[in-house]
Amino acid sequence: MSRYAIEFEGVTYSSRKELCEVFGVNYAMFQTRINQHGFSIADALRKPKQFSHDPEEQKRTGKKRCSACKKAKPLAEFSKNKNHRDGLNYRCFACKRTGARKYLYGVTQQQYDHYLKQQGGGCKLCGTKKPGGNGKAFHVDHCHKTNVVRGLLCVNCNVALGKFKDDPEVLRLAATYVETMGFNL
Repeated sequence: MSRYAIEFEGVTYSSRKELCEVFGVNYAMFQTRINQHGFSIADALRKPKQFSHDPEEQKRTGKKRCSACKKAKPLAEFSKNKNHRDGLNYRCFACKRTGARKYLYGVTQQQYDHYLKQQGGGCKLCGTKKPGGNGKAFHVDHCHKTNVVRGLLCVNCNVALGKFKDDPEVLRLAATYVETMGFNL
């Protein structure tokens, strides 16, 4: 048996390249799966499963598999996209939100969860436990000059800060106004 020989399912192959040729697998992908991702030889030889975006199958099951989290979810959890064959986005709402949060603010899901836990599970300003608006998540509040994340806010607090252009002086004036002119519920 040569130095490069490899045995798989009772058959000896002269090298990993030969093994890949026999199984019809790209050698570079095979090497990456073994060396970087720690796949077993059997798993590395499996061709990646393609997720069905077949409208007929989705109609029959009422579900679609998200290409990011790989979970089968109800069709209502995918936004519409007329450019895709099935008329729906490939990623579910939750994965799109997580991806946008990472892209826009550099905040991973783990960091988001950590911020939320630090804030007691609610808005950093008013403390409400309900994010409000159409979303199911709190907004990432950040400094527009430095892009540093300040915390997570409900939709009302986030919109209010935006309307006051994050200007502390204007916010103080607004607070004084409400205090002196009376606050009626």
